Amino acid sequence: MPCCGTRLCSSCLITHTITNIRNGKAKIECPACSQDINSSTILYNNELPVSIRERYQELLAQNLADTQNAYIKLCPHCNLITILDENDPKINRKKARRGSSEWITCDQCHKECEC
Repeated sequence: MPCCGTRLCSSCLITHTITNIRNGKAKIECPACSQDINSSTILYNNELPVSIRERYQELLAQNLADTQNAYIKLCPHCNLITILDENDPKINRKKARRGSSEWITCDQCHKECEC
């Protein structure tokens, strides 16, 4: 492990990571020294299934939303995470039949998504 130098087999680290993500943890600790594992290390680990990495991305976004006054939107078309504050001009307010909805246009795929 880069944080403490403990030798850990890849299979054990993958199991540890997957278990934490399935349990809804955004902050995953080293099993040896309890230091937080860098989120980029997890997001770009090709040994983890794509579905697990996508779930981790959602957990990170939700954790950020819980700690800041922000809109977090995972685009349903391309899975890009967009983080906006409530006054961001990218948010378009549209009238729907039952009240108003807030929409953003994804910077990656350029499709509109409801907030």
